[in-house]
Parts: sequence; C-alpha cells; structure tokens
Amino acid sequence: MKIKYLFIFVLMLILPVVVNAENETLSVSINCTPNQVDAGATSECLVKGNSNFDVSRVVIDVTYGDDLVISSYTNATGFSGTITEDKIDVSRATNDLVTGSFNIGTLNMLAAANASTSSANVTLNNVTFYDAEGHDFSGSGINTIITINITGNNSTGLKTLNVTNGTLSPALTSDNYGYMVTLDSNATTTFGITATANNNSETITYVNGDTNETITNPQSITFVTTGGKSEMLVKINVGSVTYNLTVTKPTTSSSNELASLTIGSVSVNLVSGKHDYEVGLTDVNSYEVKATLKDSSKFHITNMTLPTTMSGATEFAIVIDPIDNTAGLSSVTYVIKVKKSSSNSSTTGTSSNTSDNPQTGGVAITMALVLTISFCLSIYLYKKNIEGYN
Repeated sequence: MKIKYLFIFVLMLILPVVVNAENETLSVSINCTPNQVDAGATSECLVKGNSNFDVSRVVIDVTYGDDLVISSYTNATGFSGTITEDKIDVSRATNDLVTGSFNIGTLNMLAAANASTSSANVTLNNVTFYDAEGHDFSGSGINTIITINITGNNSTGLKTLNVTNGTLSPALTSDNYGYMVTLDSNATTTFGITATANNNSETITYVNGDTNETITNPQSITFVTTGGKSEMLVKINVGSVTYNLTVTKPTTSSSNELASLTIGSVSVNLVSGKHDYEVGLTDVNSYEVKATLKDSSKFHITNMTLPTTMSGATEFAIVIDPIDNTAGLSSVTYVIKVKKSSSNSSTTGTSSNTSDNPQTGGVAITMALVLTISFCLSIYLYKKNIEGYN
C-alpha cells in the first residue's frame, strides 16, 4: 500500500511537466535582405523566434549552399553567445527571459566570388528552445529555408566602370563596349579608371590603345597623345571582352576678345577677329580707356588697370592673357591708335576723315573763287551790253 501511494505522489509531481511540455509551442523564421546579390556581395539574414513560454536559451543549426558562407553573426539585443561550427547557441540573462515574438540575431551570408550557381539556400533546422528551468523543447518538424539568388556569377564583362578627373558617357550597360571619357578641363593631365568584373575570378587589364602598353596604375593614367592626335584610347580587357574608352579634353568655347571698348567719349565698334583700331579725339592729351571682356572667368587684361587716364599717347596696346596659363588658351593683343580730330570718331585705321585733308580743302576754296569771279564778270558784261544798247 505504501508503494502505491509513493507511485501516485511521484506521478503527481511529474504530471504538470508532461502536460506543460505538450502545450508549449515554438517556431523560427529567417528573412534575407537583399534576397538577390552579386557574386562577392553580402546579404543580411535576420533570424527570429516565437514561443508561448519564457525562453532562456536558443540553439539552431544553420546549413547553406556551397556558394554561400557565413561572414559574420551578430546577436540581437538581450542575447549573448556566438555561432560555432554553424550552430547558433545564445542565451538570455536569468532576469531577462523573452516570450512571444523576438529577434535572435543576424547572419551575414557572403556569396562566393566564383559562385557557380544562380541561387543558394540558407536553412534553419534542429531548433531547440530552453525555458527558465532549463527544460528543452525541440521544434519537431521545423525546417525553415530561404533562397538567396546570386547574379553575375557566370557572365563575363564589367559590372561597374567609373572614372576620376573626367566624365564617362554613356553610362555602363551590358551590351555596349565603346565609351567616351571627357576630362574635367584642358588643364587636366591625369585621370583614373576603376572597374569590377561580373565574374570576380576574371582578371581586368588596362592597355594604352595607342602604344599597346599595359597600364600598371589605372588610377593615375597620364593623358598622352602622339602624332598630332587630340585623343587617347584606353582598352579594358576582361575575360573574352574588350571595352574601348576614347579619352579627350573638353573643347573650349571661351573668347579672348573684348566685349566693349571706350576711348574718351568714343565707343569703338568692335569686330570679332579684328584687333587694331583708330580713334579720332578732339583732345588727345587726356582721355579714359574703358574695356570689358567677353569671358572674364578665363581671361584678364594684363597691360593696364582699367579705367586708365591716358595722356598724349598716339598708340597703345591692350593685352589679354588667360588666367590659367596651363589651360591651353591663347593671348591676344589689341593695338589702338589715337589721333587728333575735329570731332570724336572711330575708324578702322585704313581710311581718313576728308574734313581734315588740306588738299581737298584747297580745291574747294579755288572752286569758290572761280565761281565768284565768273559771277562778277557776268554782271559787268551784262551792264556793258545794256549801256551799248541805249
């Protein structure tokens, strides 16, 4: 009889545990972002749990495809522990148990650089949760799988193409193998090219297309042209594909000419391409020179500070030089001739004012005298004829 009572007492002690175990539920999930990566890139996979009892410890086996590897693992807040031999084993503090839905940690899955498949799976299995007393509860039948797609693994060619100290045109596309690179300015002497291949196992080489010499430092290429050319060709070889980059300097639309020129009170009529002018002034002993440039961002006047008071000058020069002497821009010199005139005027310097020509003036006076004498003689003869008639 005593044995019977003892058996009933023991059964009463263990019965709640058995019943409790049958009522416990648990689950896990995994979500990877992004779920499509290039070969050699990483996807972050968040592992979450859910239970209807307080959890003190979580143990999960992680399996994955041959083209994936765990690059790192980070615990969620409140968990401590690590991942060893592809097994997540993390715990909570005694006074910080967790129930309901909770984050466990983040797996960083790295796609192999030489991936041979277009996708690979990450699987969570053999899931075990532990309660506050250390009892273990296994997720029977749990086998959570997520697929990570891998791109750029088998295709040849470039995945990225960038330049420094220049602009690439057009943007890189998979079906275009010819591009233009325009350097930032005429003063740019070096530029850089950085490229990555779709298949990281393929080697990229850079070649000077004009000399067929290998470029050892593509991040600092010297812009060199030969034979009167204004452009440089760079070839990028990757796998069986060759990309041709034509490198040029920008064409300049800058003007080194004057926009306006005023001598005294005379506004000179400027003609593009003409740089010598003649100006007539009533007072050549004191006058101001005022000038403006068409492009003051790239050129400046170097022979005088304007406006400048000129005194007694019959000829002077206005020299326009590029601000940046290394930019490949040219200088220009204007020659201005100033002469005394009865009125302020501007000419091209190839004709003269007839009002100032003494020879022309003498002819006019002579003609006037002849006409006057002829008129007087006509009157005299007319009077004589009248008297004779009478």
